[in-house]
Amino acid sequence: MTGKPMFAMDYTQEGMLIAMIAHPSSSGLKVKSVNDSTARKMPGIHDIFTLKTLADDYERNAFDTTTFTEMVAVVGKSTWEVMNAKKALEIEWEEISNKNVVVQGWAGKETVKIPARLESTHQHRAKMAEASRKPGNLLRRDGDPEATFKHAARILERTYTAP
Repeated sequence: MTGKPMFAMDYTQEGMLIAMIAHPSSSGLKVKSVNDSTARKMPGIHDIFTLKTLADDYERNAFDTTTFTEMVAVVGKSTWEVMNAKKALEIEWEEISNKNVVVQGWAGKETVKIPARLESTHQHRAKMAEASRKPGNLLRRDGDPEATFKHAARILERTYTAP
């Protein structure tokens, strides 16, 4: 070691392989088929396989994501070889089916419906706006915010959104 900073992609070790993931272009899609015949013949490629990040019967926790649960992994000797093999993949994606999943969150278990359709930022913003109009579940209360606001010299209100 030299004491100089190193990026993770600069690290190498004898026999080490590189992996990259091909994921769908949008939430709400899963792998329908993969034609990897060209990519498998390319130099330096060791393996190509479909990867499921969550088992169908897995009981999720609050921070488990449902964004991309099926992807394709490409494993090979070098970044360049793996990138080129990934480009050579012919992946067909299909929309997911409606399903309900159990999520263990801060307030206990909850059944969440995952709809069968592609998602968009517009849809997410509409859902967030709808949710913001409903009363929330009070999980904790520190102090007396109403009294504090009543006697405040100035109150700033802001609304933030995210995709």
